Amino acid sequence: RYLNDAYRFRPGKGWEKISDVPTPVVAAPSIAVGQSHILVFGGDDGENAERVWELKDKHPGFSREILAFHTITNTWVKMGTLPAGLVTTTAVRWGDNIVIPGGEDRPGHRSAEVLEARPSESKARFGVLNSAAVVVYLCGLLMMGVYFSRREKSTADFFLAGRRIPWWAAGLSIFGTQLSAITFMAIPAKTYATNWVFFLGNMCIVLIAPVVVFLYLPFFRRLNITTAYQYLEKRFNLPVRLFGSAAFILFQLGRMGIVLFLPALALATVTGVNIYTCILVMALLCTVYTVLGGIEAVIWTDVLQVIVLIGGAIISLFVIAGGVDGGFGAIVSIGRANAKFQTFNWTWDATVAAVWIVLIGNLLSNLAFSSSASCSDVLSI
Repeated sequence: RYLNDAYRFRPGKGWEKISDVPTPVVAAPSIAVGQSHILVFGGDDGENAERVWELKDKHPGFSREILAFHTITNTWVKMGTLPAGLVTTTAVRWGDNIVIPGGEDRPGHRSAEVLEARPSESKARFGVLNSAAVVVYLCGLLMMGVYFSRREKSTADFFLAGRRIPWWAAGLSIFGTQLSAITFMAIPAKTYATNWVFFLGNMCIVLIAPVVVFLYLPFFRRLNITTAYQYLEKRFNLPVRLFGSAAFILFQLGRMGIVLFLPALALATVTGVNIYTCILVMALLCTVYTVLGGIEAVIWTDVLQVIVLIGGAIISLFVIAGGVDGGFGAIVSIGRANAKFQTFNWTWDATVAAVWIVLIGNLLSNLAFSSSASCSDVLSI
C-alpha cells in the first residue's frame, strides 16, 4: 500500500503532520531550495507496483513529476517534469546546480544516468515606475539629511534639534523607532505561519506607553540631559555609563543585523539586486543622513517612513482582501477554521511562545527602547 501522508520534525516539539503529498513519492530524492521550499523529484507512485513481474524490462519507469513543498503555507505544487525518474538515490548541490546521480530508473535496474539542473526563479519585472519610486524615496531621505545639516550650529542642534521638533513628530519618531523590519515583516510572517500569539508583543508598546509618558519623559525633561547614559554617569559614575552604553550598542548591533537583512531580502527579491548590495546601500544611506542631519533628520525621516509603512500596510490589506473570494469575511472564516486567531498560549513550557514569555520579554524590551528613544526625542520638542 502506497501512502501519501507527510510529516515534519521540529526539535523540542517532535513530529507533526503536514499537508498530504498529491501522489506517493516513495524513495524520491529531495533537496531544500531557496528560503522556504523543498523540491521532491519523482518517486515511485505505486501505479505499476502490482505489475512489476509482468512488465519486467517494459516497465515505463517511475514518476517524473517535480513537486515543491512550501514550508510556510504548508502547500504542495507541481513545478516541472524530469527527463527521467530516478529513485533510491539523492539530490545534491554542485555550485548553483542540483545533481541527481544514478539511481533506479525502473524496478531492479540501476541507471548510470546523471541529471543536472539549475533552479531558476520566475520574477515579475520590477518596472521603471517602481524603480523610480525607490530611487526618489532613498534620495529624498538623503536630501533631508543635507537640508537639516545646514541648520546645525552647535552640539545641541545635532543632539536636540534646537528644541524645534513638534510634539506629534516626536511621537511618530518614537513609534517609528519601535516599528522595525521585525515588526513589519517577521512578525506578520510568523503569525501567518502559526497564530496571533506574537500579537501580544506588539501590544506591549501600548502597555508601556503610560510608563514612558508619566515617568520617563518628565524625569528626563527635568534633568535636561541629552541621553539616558548621561543620567547613568550623574547617578553613578563614568564606568557605569560606559558599560550601559556598550551593552546597548552590542545589543543593537545584533538586532540591526536582522533589521537590515529582512528589508534587504525583500528588496533583493523584487528588484533582482544582489542582497549584499541592498544591505550596503541601506546601511550607508541611514548612516549618512544621520551624521549629516543629526536628531532632526532622524525624527523627520522617521515620520516619513511611518507614513509610508502604515499607508503601505493599509493598502496591502485591502489589496489582499480584494484578491480573496469573499473578501474580509472569507479571510476571517478561514482564519477561525484553522485556529489562526489563537492569541493566548497558556503553558509554563519555556521552549514555546507562552503568554508569560511574550509579555515579560516584550515589556522589558520595549521599556529599554522607549527609554533610549524618548530621551532625545522629548528634549528636541
